[in-house]
Amino acid sequence: MRINQSAVVLMVFAVTGCSTVAPHYQASYENTQLLEEGGKNQVDVEAFTAADPKVNSLSIRAGTFQSPTNGSYVEYLQKALEQELYDARRLNQDSDIKVGGVLIENEIDASGFDIGTAKIKAEFIVRSGDREVYRKVHSAAIEWPSSFMANIAVPRAIKEYPRVVQELLSRLFLDPEFINALDQ
Repeated sequence: MRINQSAVVLMVFAVTGCSTVAPHYQASYENTQLLEEGGKNQVDVEAFTAADPKVNSLSIRAGTFQSPTNGSYVEYLQKALEQELYDARRLNQDSDIKVGGVLIENEIDASGFDIGTAKIKAEFIVRSGDREVYRKVHSAAIEWPSSFMANIAVPRAIKEYPRVVQELLSRLFLDPEFINALDQ
């Protein structure tokens, strides 16, 4: 009995899954507007940390889903915040106002037959000089139409991941206490 070479390749992928990389973060126009309207102080971004190493490890169905920023979703969130501040012309590495944080939760699920989901939670901390002026946890969750078919579900999940990060940052930027902390 001969086994088709294509069938063997498909079986290998089915058993082992495959590895994909998340898209690079793109700042959203809405978030840029929120930052531009929310004050003028320049801000620096400190290194973020992970509440648990699991937040840096995502998978979609049987395949690994890696961050494009050194394999770290903690760094992905940090770079996303930097990109938003940069686009709003508010990023300055010499600023005394520093934003840092802790990535608490980071999940993506494309296993459903018709709905995919992602959720993320992080604690954000703002310091003005040596003084902590803001500390709060924000979270975001999104859904999108998905499919039982992996060739539809997986690419869609990959495309949707940056949107949950945008939503998290939008919630942060909509918090008047955060905006006030940047103007300390």
